Amino acid sequence: MSVVIDKVLKQHTITPPTDSTAFNARLLALVAKRERLLPVEHRAIKLLTDEIAKVEAEIHNSNAAKTAVDCAMIDPVVFSWTRRQHAWGRAKGWLPRVQLDVPSLAYLPLDKAAISIKVDIWGTRHDEYQPEPPECVLHEWQKIVNGIRSQLSPNKVLSVRLTYSYHGVVPERIRQIINKEEREARFDALGLVCDAYWDISRIDAPPRKLLDPILVGVKDDSLWVIEAFDPTPLESYIANEFTA
Repeated sequence: MSVVIDKVLKQHTITPPTDSTAFNARLLALVAKRERLLPVEHRAIKLLTDEIAKVEAEIHNSNAAKTAVDCAMIDPVVFSWTRRQHAWGRAKGWLPRVQLDVPSLAYLPLDKAAISIKVDIWGTRHDEYQPEPPECVLHEWQKIVNGIRSQLSPNKVLSVRLTYSYHGVVPERIRQIINKEEREARFDALGLVCDAYWDISRIDAPPRKLLDPILVGVKDDSLWVIEAFDPTPLESYIANEFTA
């Protein structure tokens, strides 16, 4: 298994509590305590208001967990991880080579052949995400994109485009799980979280062993782990399916 994917599964998944009763009781107690305070006690009011906001967020996570029973939620911070890759940038009349810190993980919807991120020197309004990822992924990727933008220059590199596509075949066991999830409609969408090496502008991603992706469901602006799997290399699939 990919070191990055293994780290996600072992260290960066969250299983929120499915019973929010305790949270609701705590919330009511905090609200009652705040209402007893006088305006002169504004600092205490501020502290209690902050604590109430935290409990409300925990209740939201608890309710979200009920929609994804038996699934762990991926901590969105994993989409801020980076790796360094070489790239050609688009400049005025020439293509300089640069090194960029790009996302270590990609989110690829099952109904798309590839995803791409265009980073433009002229600001976020010129950036492109095709297709646009879930908000929790986009929020973390935007930090990386801003870091890439800081390496661009009007006299050197104007823009770069990152593209990722999945090069394996989904095993039959996982295909059956996908069919089951689509029938039950527990999630708004299904996709793969992949340890990604990107094609960047005119440089293809370096050859790598096909790494294990995670099948995830998207619900309540969160990604939920359904199953990690060992993909079937395309060459093996062709050999098994079309040769005697």
